[in-house]
Amino acid sequence: MASHASNRGSNPLEATTFFIIMQTPKKHISKLSSILDDASLSMPALARAQNIQRQVSKVGFDWPSPQGARDKITEEIAEIEAEIQVNNQQAIAEECGDLLFAVVNWVRHLNVDAESALHHATDKFKKRFNYVESKLPGDALQKANIDKMEAVWKQAKELGL
Repeated sequence: MASHASNRGSNPLEATTFFIIMQTPKKHISKLSSILDDASLSMPALARAQNIQRQVSKVGFDWPSPQGARDKITEEIAEIEAEIQVNNQQAIAEECGDLLFAVVNWVRHLNVDAESALHHATDKFKKRFNYVESKLPGDALQKANIDKMEAVWKQAKELGL
């Protein structure tokens, strides 16, 4: 029968490591060996996702090409649609998170910073919507149907906004 002490390591280094782990509060154990330790919760979500993906890529946990990351997006959309069919809101939210993570990964594969790209897209959307508001002032915006708003949106796009 093996002794309890044999679980503590067969040499002084293993025994010391075992002792340190046993003395470390459980909440800190994962921090001892993860390459993801610098992925702070205080980072913006897109930047954090991109940081984590960059870190795991360094050890080979990555798609070999952007197409693999792109295919994952299609897979995640299908999973969302399946959850919509059964009206599972919790699963829909989880799958939407997976989709966003997959999109960030694809964007990373395309050598684009996700956080900057989303800031730029949001600013562009705001400029275009401001144009729509200027062309449909007051109650005209609320009274306009989506086709009218879309037509004005296209004008904004053609103007380079």
